[in-house]
Parts: sequence; structure tokens; C-alpha cells
Amino acid sequence: MQHKRRPAHFFFLDAEDSPEIFTALFRAAADWARTRGCVALEGPMLFGGTYGSGVLIDGFETPAPLTMMPYNFRYYALRLEELGFEKLFDLVGADISPAHFSLPAKVESVAEKVRLRGRFKVLEFKRKADIASRADEIATLYNATLADHYENYPLTEAELEFVKNDLLSVADPRLVKILEYDGKIVGFLFAFHDLNPALRRNMGKVTPLGILRLLIGYRQRRKVFFNGMGIMEEYQRLGGNALLYSELTRTVSSMGFTEAETVQINEHTDLMLADIKRLGAIITKRHRVFTRKISSESD
Repeated sequence: MQHKRRPAHFFFLDAEDSPEIFTALFRAAADWARTRGCVALEGPMLFGGTYGSGVLIDGFETPAPLTMMPYNFRYYALRLEELGFEKLFDLVGADISPAHFSLPAKVESVAEKVRLRGRFKVLEFKRKADIASRADEIATLYNATLADHYENYPLTEAELEFVKNDLLSVADPRLVKILEYDGKIVGFLFAFHDLNPALRRNMGKVTPLGILRLLIGYRQRRKVFFNGMGIMEEYQRLGGNALLYSELTRTVSSMGFTEAETVQINEHTDLMLADIKRLGAIITKRHRVFTRKISSESD
């Protein structure tokens, strides 16, 4: 197994504020997991590598940043803790001030030195067809850069195909930055338009007016989400991250975005957290993944 553990993961948790309901749900989950040799329940854990994880415990005053991100009532964490669940890890989101769309001088200096060396290069795209031509290479970077994170796992070929098509359906080519080293794709940094206002107004319906709202929201460029970054381990700490940030912040600034938010960074991802702090990011959201051992008898 990828992480050398034997847990059962749960996801899509949804229940009324009732201790009895939570107890019944997790008793059934524990019974199911026990018969399959699992030693713990962990979650909420992403489903298929393309959704968010955890229970929201901080940041209720603002909506979920993307449709795949969990957003729940405040009582969820309390009910889980009453059942003996403990923190496994947190995933944090942060706001970045428009003032920091210009990189700190130290980061920009590193990026410029990397440019001059010429070994790292950031690919830029103008059309979705340009991304499609490199989509297979981009998709396989997921397993090479993110599968070792505890909330992730190596995706199958079918799942990678889904991720690739998902990216192509919503991506603005200008906000997709791909890192090359001596001509080899070794990293990526993705950003996406905030379509939440239009999605909320559409209330889950697909209508001609709803499509028009999405198109208008796509062009308003108020807020951008940074969701997805990875660099192959052997190319980390060589300045490629600074180059990615430099190119993306230039694009974001030139397109007129006025707000930015990062999405679900594992609290143990030291390099990434250090990077966003240099960008002036302030943590505003926190999702928690819980764990509980499974006893030998029915819980």
C-alpha cells in the first residue's frame, strides 16, 4: 500500500445533529471495515483523488472555494470527537492580498536567477488545444508529485483520464503553468476562476441563463484560486517554485484579478507553506481529517 497503513476511509459524510445518528453510522462503518481487516477509520478522505478532504473546522464565514471542497455544519467535528475520533492532520486554505500579486523582492530575485540559468522554463498556453497536446504528460505528474501526500494516492489510468478531462473543461489556459527542466516536464501550478457566485445563483440547474451567468463570472476576474502545485522531488529546492510563482503572479496581475485564495494545503507540507507565507498569505480555512482505531468487537 502507498502509505503502509490499513485504514478504512470514509467520505461524503452528511447527517443531522444527532449523537444517535452519528453513532449508528460509524458503528456500521466500523463493522464493515473490521471484516476487511482494517485497523482504523479515517476521514473524511477524498474520493478518487479529485475532491477535497476533511471536516471544515475554521472558516465558516466564507463559502467553500470550489465545488469539490467540503463545507459542513459546525457540529460535525464535535460529534466525531464525541465518538473518540482524533486529529490525523489538517488541510489549510489561505487568502493572499492583491498587494502581494507582486512577489517579494527576494522571491523575484531567485526567479530571475533561475531564468538566466536557462535550465528551468515555464510553458505558457493560449488555447485549450495547446494544453490538450501535453495533457497526458501533465496528468502523470500527479502521481510523481502528490501521491506520497497522505491525503492522496496513486491514481489509476482511468482516474488520470478523468483528471485530465476535468482540467481541460474548466481551465483558463493562461492560468496553467507547467515547469520544464532541460525540456522535461517536472512540475505544475494551476489557478482557476472563482465561479461560485454564478453557481450559487444557478442553484444546481443547467439553463441557458445559467450558462450565461457562468460565462459572465468567467470574465469578471474578481477572485482566483490557486489549486494544485507539484514539483518532482529531485527538482525541488532548485528555484523552480519561485519561477512558477513569478510567472503566475504576473499573469494574475495582468488579467485584473483582485483577490486570491489557496486551497487545501497539508499542514505538514513545509515547503509549500513556507512559499505561501513568503507571498503574504494568511490562513483563513482549516479542514480536519480524523482517525479512530477499530476495536476487535463491534463499536
